[in-house]
Amino acid sequence: LNSDLKDALVTQYAELNGTGNNYFYVDRKQGYRLSSAILHVYDTGYIRVEAISQEVNNENCYVLWTNNSYPQNKKIGCDLVWIKENFLWN
Repeated sequence: LNSDLKDALVTQYAELNGTGNNYFYVDRKQGYRLSSAILHVYDTGYIRVEAISQEVNNENCYVLWTNNSYPQNKKIGCDLVWIKENFLWN
């Protein structure tokens, strides 16, 4: 791998709690920005997150918006892909 690409992309699995709403907060990985996220709801299969937006009043997290709301305390898996801040593809 080209040394410029080393650690440019990082994957992470996180387990989230249902909020009763159609959004989740995800802690920001320092030095990276969130590139993509896929939610898995254990009893209904895979659901793609529709949009990802940074929480404007909190630089330490992102908000993941979905089509569906999930009951409070329902465990939901989330695959995250982070890309190094200011990384440029050549």
